[in-house]
Amino acid sequence: MPYCGKCGSPISVNHRFCGKCGTPVSTQSNVNETTPSLGSYMNQITSALNRSDIFDAHRLCEEAYNHYPNSVDAMTCYASSLSILIALDEEASAYGNEDFRSNCINLLNVAIRLKSDVSHSGDAMKYESQAHYGLGRYYKEHNDNDAALREFKQVDIKQRPFTVYYIAGCHISIIGVIARCLPVNQVEREAKKYASEFRNDVELINYALASTVISNMERAALLLTLSIIYAIGYPGISKNTKYAYDCVKRAYSISPELASEELDKYSMSRSGEIVYTP
Repeated sequence: MPYCGKCGSPISVNHRFCGKCGTPVSTQSNVNETTPSLGSYMNQITSALNRSDIFDAHRLCEEAYNHYPNSVDAMTCYASSLSILIALDEEASAYGNEDFRSNCINLLNVAIRLKSDVSHSGDAMKYESQAHYGLGRYYKEHNDNDAALREFKQVDIKQRPFTVYYIAGCHISIIGVIARCLPVNQVEREAKKYASEFRNDVELINYALASTVISNMERAALLLTLSIIYAIGYPGISKNTKYAYDCVKRAYSISPELASEELDKYSMSRSGEIVYTP
């Protein structure tokens, strides 16, 4: 007996609609009498989770979603399992592998579908942000700053304020490429196109620094980025060595290991002026 692709209920032979939710048979998934019911999948997933077997649970979630792609339960289970796998890769800093990218893409696709269900729209938006953030990290890992920026800019900064660290990093890398690859007479003109981007970066970094959800190491990294922007004086940002020095000292107070190399670039002139030597 086939099952409904939306709610997982059995459908009698020759019936044109699901007797429970009314979904037309013509839109059902390719399930047959050998396909486990959605309820059976849910029980197996629960059993796998009780055994702390995340990978088997994910396999079952993926199967359930493939057989019942219109079921909200199948969607939420699959999205949740993808989210867990992505988080595990994030913890291991495994941003560059293809499985990570594939999981992010799959999560994004499920999240977009899940948003249409009002009761799950909040979770869907969180999944969407996680997927875009993951794809941004993947592309950044592969030095594709333009692609990384496209993904990072779709992340909800309120949910993931540390994203601004990578956005600013992409802009800094792009300016570096411009300086290395273009003739001197074209560098300033091309760099100026990013003036508004850097002003926005500084504003967002200060927003993130005021957040209560970032870690101390993330705070140190943001302060270090802010110090570099002001020490160099990127497009749209006037050079301010004193402020840059204050930022790097604050970063050093949190993480000497992270900020010591940048702090060593500062010295004091005979006149008492702070000097920055890149």
